[in-house]
Amino acid sequence: MVRGILLIMASLLIANVASAQTRVRPNALDDAACKADTHRYCQHVFPAQRDLPPDQFEMLSCLQEHRAKLSKACNEMLKGHGI
Repeated sequence: MVRGILLIMASLLIANVASAQTRVRPNALDDAACKADTHRYCQHVFPAQRDLPPDQFEMLSCLQEHRAKLSKACNEMLKGHGI
């Protein structure tokens, strides 16, 4: 009984984390809207290994730090996501 409950809880946790990760990931239009801004202001967030993607939370934090300097397209994209 306890094992079954733990299995259900673990499954729900995994599903919740997977759902949260999908919400954070930008789509191609979002990426294009902020591409120049991320390279201009957030270069330090990109990993040394170019085949790895940057951490999305660090990138968002960096964009928020530079909000006043971002392009109109990037600002609109962030506003569209409620950020």
